[in-house]
Amino acid sequence: MRYFVVTYIQKADGKWDESVQIAGKTLTNKLNVSANVILDFKEKVVVKARLEQALVRDFDLIRDYFYKIYPKVIDQLEKENKKEDPASTEPSSADNES
Repeated sequence: MRYFVVTYIQKADGKWDESVQIAGKTLTNKLNVSANVILDFKEKVVVKARLEQALVRDFDLIRDYFYKIYPKVIDQLEKENKKEDPASTEPSSADNES
């Protein structure tokens, strides 16, 4: 799992529903078009951030906001993407020096 996807849907009474999904290695066109916020936890970038207007595209800021609401989901995404990152498992060059 790689992407944290949030879609807001306005109901007839004017209130908003928030739908959160976790997407795998690729984003579908449907998700890309319908989603309001997409965070890529592998690259640590904001793919999309738009409500009624564009949002600040700051990964850490948006991640921290949603972490308050969905901490277990965010922790799982970070854990899965950390172990998939080959740079995090390769020893640094300093480790190889004697």
